[in-house]
Formats: sequence, structure tokens, C-alpha cells
Amino acid sequence: MAWCVQPRLSPEQSCWGYKEVFNSIRSLVDVGGRTGGLISNIVKAYPHIKGVNFDLPYVVLTTLAYNRVCHVGGDMFHVISNVD
Repeated sequence: MAWCVQPRLSPEQSCWGYKEVFNSIRSLVDVGGRTGGLISNIVKAYPHIKGVNFDLPYVVLTTLAYNRVCHVGGDMFHVISNVD
């Protein structure tokens, strides 16, 4: 979904066209989410979603705090914790 988000768009505009999908989920993980910009826009537009930004530990250390987004450091080529 990263291709649907343009940095200068509002959260609502960046998620346009995915309303049915986002309304049907409670949590969302962005694997390789870098600083968490995409997942933060999604949770702003859909307040019922809990977001998880997953990236390498050294990348996650540079992230900003976002409401309803937790940042998790790890390696997707190794074990990833179970999620719902």
C-alpha cells in the first residue's frame, strides 16, 4: 500500500479508496515501515485501528512517537511475533 500515500496529502486523502478494507480491521502492521509515516496516516484517518510499525532496530530508534502506533524493532527474515 505504500504506493498509495503521497507525503503532501492529508491522512484521509492518502488512504482514499481503501475505506472498506480499513473499516474491517482492528490492527495493522507495516513491515519495513521506516519512520512510521504511512501507518501514522492510516491510524489518523481510521481511529479504530491500532498500528504497528515494524522495521530494523536501528531504524526504529530514529522514529517519532505517534498516537496509537507502536514501533517494534526486528528482522523480517527471522522470527516475527504472532499478531491477530
